[in-house]
Amino acid sequence: MRIAHVTRNLSRQGAGVSAFVRDLAKHQSLQQTDVAFAGLRDAYTCEDTEGLGVNVYAGWPLGPARLGYSPGLSRHLRTLASQVDIIHSHGLWGYPSYAAGRVCRKQGVPLVISTHGMLQPWALGSSRWRKEAAWVLFQRADLESAGCLHATSQQELEGIRAVGLRTPVAVVPIGLDAGDCRTNTSSQMLYQQWPELRSKRLILFMGRITPVKRLDVLATIWGDLCQRWPDWQLVIAGPDWRGHLATIRKVLNSVGATKRTTVTGPVWGDLKQAILASASLFVLPSECENFGIVVAEALAQQCPVIATKETPWSDLVEFGCGWHVDGQRESLKGELSRAMSLNDEQRMEMGKRGRALILERYSWPKLASQMIEVYRWVLKQADCPRCVKLA
Repeated sequence: MRIAHVTRNLSRQGAGVSAFVRDLAKHQSLQQTDVAFAGLRDAYTCEDTEGLGVNVYAGWPLGPARLGYSPGLSRHLRTLASQVDIIHSHGLWGYPSYAAGRVCRKQGVPLVISTHGMLQPWALGSSRWRKEAAWVLFQRADLESAGCLHATSQQELEGIRAVGLRTPVAVVPIGLDAGDCRTNTSSQMLYQQWPELRSKRLILFMGRITPVKRLDVLATIWGDLCQRWPDWQLVIAGPDWRGHLATIRKVLNSVGATKRTTVTGPVWGDLKQAILASASLFVLPSECENFGIVVAEALAQQCPVIATKETPWSDLVEFGCGWHVDGQRESLKGELSRAMSLNDEQRMEMGKRGRALILERYSWPKLASQMIEVYRWVLKQADCPRCVKLA
């Protein structure tokens, strides 16, 4: 089978979406499939796609960065469409998505689209006018004509159905290369950059700093708890979104928690793994999340997780490796306090169960194979997989 993955960014600039596509492409290429990868070029493209073992094309964008217009990408897709069996497009609203849909319609190539949470209510509310225009001009037609859509969770499936789409949807979670556990890197790497972390237990948030993550609520809670727990430090790691970090800093300052909070900015590679491996608790207080790959990354490093019920992580309770809590402030505060009250051995046992969860349900080889079965069904080469939900 010959597969082409199309997305906006092939590098870290695309955050979780591009990481998902790179890993999926890599693991599908290991399963006797011919995989190509196409998107837009940026400063990190060469570094982040090196060693993937798949054919990579990155076209230079022209004009406003938000649009992602690239004549080179469009030309490449026209050639690629004549060489592959199926095109899998990742993400919505931009030119790469439009170009993939257009070439599939014109050349009769089956199309699968991963929405990556971009039809969730909170996502639709951002840049609303631009998305409404794209919906009318091309996006709805592409989604309705696709052979199958892909959602990473039941919540994302519900968001797809809520906008009126009846296209079949494959519910396949994001995978993870679990790697080594808490042996990847030395904590000394952290202490050199942030000496205040030495001899502290860490509560970690990692992700894009946006209003939907509700870090303002976490900051307020931390203002109460940090007085009671002097040996703990809150770590906020991730890129700022449209200056929202300034709002979070104001909240931290108002509750007297600035010195008890370390804001690292974006972290990658070994430094990211070092923070995950050093954390005693991971917290994701989001009001909406289509998956939350950082939860899987924390569990893989044997770190217990507190996540709100607005995230698709009920597995935390089933496996006894975390807490799936009401997103209300007092509920979140109570569970966080109880988690901090556990001793290190209790949290370590929960962490071991979390890693077992990742290895059992979220390993990449299994999930990459599952997506290949979806492609075979779209191509009428196999029966409908159990993961596909028909309208």
